[in-house]
Amino acid sequence: MNDRPDDADLIEGEADLIEGGDGIALFLFGAADERLRRQVYHLRENHALPAFKVGDKLYARKTKLLQWIEARENDPEPPHR
Repeated sequence: MNDRPDDADLIEGEADLIEGGDGIALFLFGAADERLRRQVYHLRENHALPAFKVGDKLYARKTKLLQWIEARENDPEPPHR
């Protein structure tokens, strides 16, 4: 049995990946400007937004962001860290 993903899985995974604070802001808020990009970093630092850095670049997966949003819908006032 081969545990290695095939090319279709890799392409699907790439389509799920969002690059940069602007890209994440666009996905979350429908727009990307300096204020919304800063909001992305704030959410990551203070509200467990599921994003990760590779070098200086921020990335997130659409599927993880949608799960995070859904969790907020079910518990609209999560405790602050």
